[in-house]
Amino acid sequence: MSGHTTANSQALNREIVFSGIISDELTEGFLPEGLARDVSDFPDGSKLLIPTFGEVVIKDVVEDQETPVDSIDTGRIELEISEHKGTGISMTDEEREDGYYVDQFMAATPMKMLHGLKEVYETDLLMTGEVGQTQGDANQINGFAHRWVASGTNGEVGLSDFSYAKTAFLKAKAPDMGIIAIVDPISELSLNRLSNIANVSNNPHFEGIVETGFAKGMKFIKNIFGVDIYMSNRLPRIASETINTTLNDGVAAPEGETGVQAGVKTATDAYAMQFMCVADDMTTPYMSAWRRQPSVTYYRDEPRRRDVYYVTTRYGFGMQRPQTLATCLVSATVY
Repeated sequence: MSGHTTANSQALNREIVFSGIISDELTEGFLPEGLARDVSDFPDGSKLLIPTFGEVVIKDVVEDQETPVDSIDTGRIELEISEHKGTGISMTDEEREDGYYVDQFMAATPMKMLHGLKEVYETDLLMTGEVGQTQGDANQINGFAHRWVASGTNGEVGLSDFSYAKTAFLKAKAPDMGIIAIVDPISELSLNRLSNIANVSNNPHFEGIVETGFAKGMKFIKNIFGVDIYMSNRLPRIASETINTTLNDGVAAPEGETGVQAGVKTATDAYAMQFMCVADDMTTPYMSAWRRQPSVTYYRDEPRRRDVYYVTTRYGFGMQRPQTLATCLVSATVY
């Protein structure tokens, strides 16, 4: 007589076994703090107006004539608490009584909600540049464009974009320090593939990129022309934009590169790569304010026999200094 086998003893076996290991979604890190000046100290109202003062006008003085008297340009920059975001979940008593992974799920939920809100916050932060600049325009400051199409033949980022961005900041009287670039992973790949990268004699820190690549965590492990490079998947996406830099007074492009002085160029399906000077709070291009910091709140919904957890937040952004922001439109597909 035959003994027990898998064929005749199926009633003894579990057809479905649930693992004790839980697979969560993949998440990426965030950009460093300090990209926006925190002006959360205004106690009420939804809009903050900050006065700005321009430069004095210097003129020649003639003996025995009145000293020239001129006005100083004044203006205002504004920040509005415009974003109101939130998320929530609930768990019924019946599901808590019958569920197998309920405790693990509820323990993971608060951090997932806070992480999701921080992703949206960072996306909104990087969108501030698109609101503060004029699309389809070079946004020139002191004769240098602060918005242009990438120098690569097919719209990919090139070394001349970094050298030009730094020059544009210096011409705008920004400090020669604290300059960063935020790029998409496609641009990181473009930089890793540059064939002439070993010929950059004034930047001896390129050693090792063949072995390690540029990206390490969320911060690049190298810099180009003094520009620290960070990577983010949350840069604004541009469907199509044409910019004319024909009248730009910038330096000529290096030999063999089209550079940023190529006249009229169009970017299609591109990311708005951002250069910033973030030397201090008064220099960074963006400012931000929290009206309500995110925190997890719980309440018991007794009539429906369920526990409810939710997070809400209110915040806003504004453009503080257009002089310390430069946008380079880079291809989202070509590297």
